[in-house]
Amino acid sequence: MEKVLEACANLPSLGGEAPVLREYLAESARKIFQAEVAGMLVQDGDNYLLGAVSPAVQSGGGKTALLSHAQSFAAQATEQQRLLNFRFAYRDLEGEKIYYGLAQPLVTTQSAVVLLVVRSTVFAPSEVSAFSVLGNMARLTLENAELAGLNSVQKRDLNQLLEISADMGSTSRLDSFLPKFVVRAAEFLGFERAFVAIVETEECRMRWGASKGVPSRLDFDFSAVGRRVLESKNPQIVEDISQLAPHEKTQLLRWESRLRQFVGVPLVSGEGRPLGVLGLMDKKTTDKRATDKKGPGQITPDDIRRARALGAEVAVALEAAHNLQLSEQHRKRTEDLMEMALDLGSALRLPDFVKNFTERVAGMIGAECAILALAQGNKVESVGFFGLKPEREMQRKLNAAFSEYAERHPELKITGNGVQTLGGDLASVFGWHNLTLVRLEGTEGDLLGILALA
Repeated sequence: MEKVLEACANLPSLGGEAPVLREYLAESARKIFQAEVAGMLVQDGDNYLLGAVSPAVQSGGGKTALLSHAQSFAAQATEQQRLLNFRFAYRDLEGEKIYYGLAQPLVTTQSAVVLLVVRSTVFAPSEVSAFSVLGNMARLTLENAELAGLNSVQKRDLNQLLEISADMGSTSRLDSFLPKFVVRAAEFLGFERAFVAIVETEECRMRWGASKGVPSRLDFDFSAVGRRVLESKNPQIVEDISQLAPHEKTQLLRWESRLRQFVGVPLVSGEGRPLGVLGLMDKKTTDKRATDKKGPGQITPDDIRRARALGAEVAVALEAAHNLQLSEQHRKRTEDLMEMALDLGSALRLPDFVKNFTERVAGMIGAECAILALAQGNKVESVGFFGLKPEREMQRKLNAAFSEYAERHPELKITGNGVQTLGGDLASVFGWHNLTLVRLEGTEGDLLGILALA
């Protein structure tokens, strides 16, 4: 027992590295109990892997095979959650022998390990008791080491999140923030690639990505996958991209044809408005046993938790940029309205009024083409033009189409389906792909005219 207590007293001085602790415990157990071999078996799914062995594999020779033979007892000790005193027969070059062993499960919050010793003589009750003490102290030490490691990782993650927040606060331009962000996101979360897709009008497009630490500007349609991520309102995990629907797979593989995994985190505003998607591709492999394995690593719940936290950061940046853009648009439109009021107030002649009004409205909306048609009795006649003035024959057809629209749809104050409403043939002549029609009415609801913006 004294040797056990002495070994336990040395544990705090070894630091918090689990491999170092396991090697020390295996070596101490072998020496204290004069065992043929001792080791630490680490549970990995349904299997147990050799985490430490004494004597070392190079010097122990065939003795280390005894641990593999005793693996079933390690599993039994873990299932029963108790110290197991066992015996088994083992045949080597010298013939069949009987061996005796002790298996102590060391179950912590993050791992399940079994401390094993095997020798050719029976263990006395006092030795079994001493081994139990060593096992309990080992479990506490490993638990503390894991908690210290977890605390260190969480502290590092917090520092990285604070750095990202600082970058976000130092710039109001997405073009300055997003290139740095996608690089940090891939590094922080341990993925080969990361990107940000932004909702624009009726599409969701990849705008910035990072591949192996290098940022790049992107312009790929991501709407099919993005719609699924945003509608679910939860992170989407795809372990094998080849299992996606063809159109979704095509959108993801436009950036990199050899992608295997995908994680999509929805980015939404505080009011629940879709802003975009944070995308992650191919988890880096960190398992040393898998260095020769082809393919990405395993995506864990912790990866998703951290991705959510990072997604919240970039969602704030996107919403702030959107609000800043709206503020700038409102300021510009206010200035335009004030200028338009001054111009229209000084325009005493109707032709000048029509010309200034049409040009000002087109400029405020950002339209490439605008036509103002005023009501003349039960007909509508085009009088103001910006960007395009059709010939007389086309004006006549356009007036007829405006008049028919005004008569058939008096309830529509504004519509974005102007191309379908006026007819595709007429719209194609003018080269209109998108056309908005606005019904202009007087104070009593009487028709004043039609404003067309394309």
